[in-house]
Amino acid sequence: MIRFEGDRQLPFAPADAWLKLRDCRFLIQCVLGGTVSGAEPTQDEAQCRVRPNLPFVQGTMEVKLRVIEATEPRVLRIMVSGQGGNATSEVETRLELAEKQGGTHVHWSADVRKLGGMLQAAPATQVQAAAQKIVDETWKLLSLKVGK
Repeated sequence: MIRFEGDRQLPFAPADAWLKLRDCRFLIQCVLGGTVSGAEPTQDEAQCRVRPNLPFVQGTMEVKLRVIEATEPRVLRIMVSGQGGNATSEVETRLELAEKQGGTHVHWSADVRKLGGMLQAAPATQVQAAAQKIVDETWKLLSLKVGK
């Protein structure tokens, strides 16, 4: 299993950060290059189509976000699943929020639960590097948008 983990500080009150991070309608906008697709996004579920910039994944992927736990105002778990023509993935993300230095401290982790198709066949180091890039880009977009 591949695991990513880290800490982020958001310059917003925990209540404001919670409202954004708890809403899949907001989170789906933080998927780089994503275009909302499927059913109308809700607070608990949203979907977008994205063309991953990965050499081992062809075409587009449908990325679905689904809240699986929301214990206000501290813990949030989201399942992120992806399905494309030649690749599938399932990642469970956990966010723990706490007030710190006038803002919100977020301890996050992401556990890759399943990889299929070309994601499973690709070298683990390439998959990890690509996933880390996606995590970094998502946090960058999220940090910019959470204050709006």
